[in-house]
Amino acid sequence: MIPILSLQELKKTLTEKTIINCKYAICILFLNPKNNSPAQQQITTNLEYFHYRSGVNIDFYIPGTGFNVSDLLLDLRKAFSTELFVQFIVDFEKESRWKYHGGTQLVIIPFTNGVFNYSRVIDINLDKVRVISEDSIIDQFFEGLIKIFSDKSKDNNMRITGLKYVLNNNGWNIVASFIKKDLPGIIGNIGHSMEIYSQFKIKDLRQYKTKMSKFDQL
Repeated sequence: MIPILSLQELKKTLTEKTIINCKYAICILFLNPKNNSPAQQQITTNLEYFHYRSGVNIDFYIPGTGFNVSDLLLDLRKAFSTELFVQFIVDFEKESRWKYHGGTQLVIIPFTNGVFNYSRVIDINLDKVRVISEDSIIDQFFEGLIKIFSDKSKDNNMRITGLKYVLNNNGWNIVASFIKKDLPGIIGNIGHSMEIYSQFKIKDLRQYKTKMSKFDQL
């Protein structure tokens, strides 16, 4: 779990630490500790566990939070700024057709050569998933996502950078594979599974669609 104050800061951090032409899967967790949504309470309770469990394999950036990781884990409310959180949302919405749902939301998006690829976005309303499923679904989802990155980090074609582990070729493929192959097993026995699964579809949220983006050519 990484505190991040603004979209500009996030882009700058990623640009400095990423490798040219590698497609990173960036996880942005919109987590407002003051809205008391079902997903927020569940994630906040397990925030320290998710942080240490993800280890060197995957980062979750939390907009509107400052200080350092220790302060974030110790007191999320104290580290959280509503003003900066809202500004992050405004800036993120300006770049694409993505919209904030108002609760706890996880966005997984490719990042390559200093730019987010809005043509392939996984935008999950975690509150909706939590309400229409079992209590453990969010824990299971995070656990599964973390595990797939952990398993892939043991492959010989992985290299370590200042931004954790990433596939030399395409880190985004880890997430896409998880959504297509592993997620159905997690939610397959849950009522309303098709409705839940629809939350995890890869969406094209570009403001202006073109036949092929430069990311598709990488």
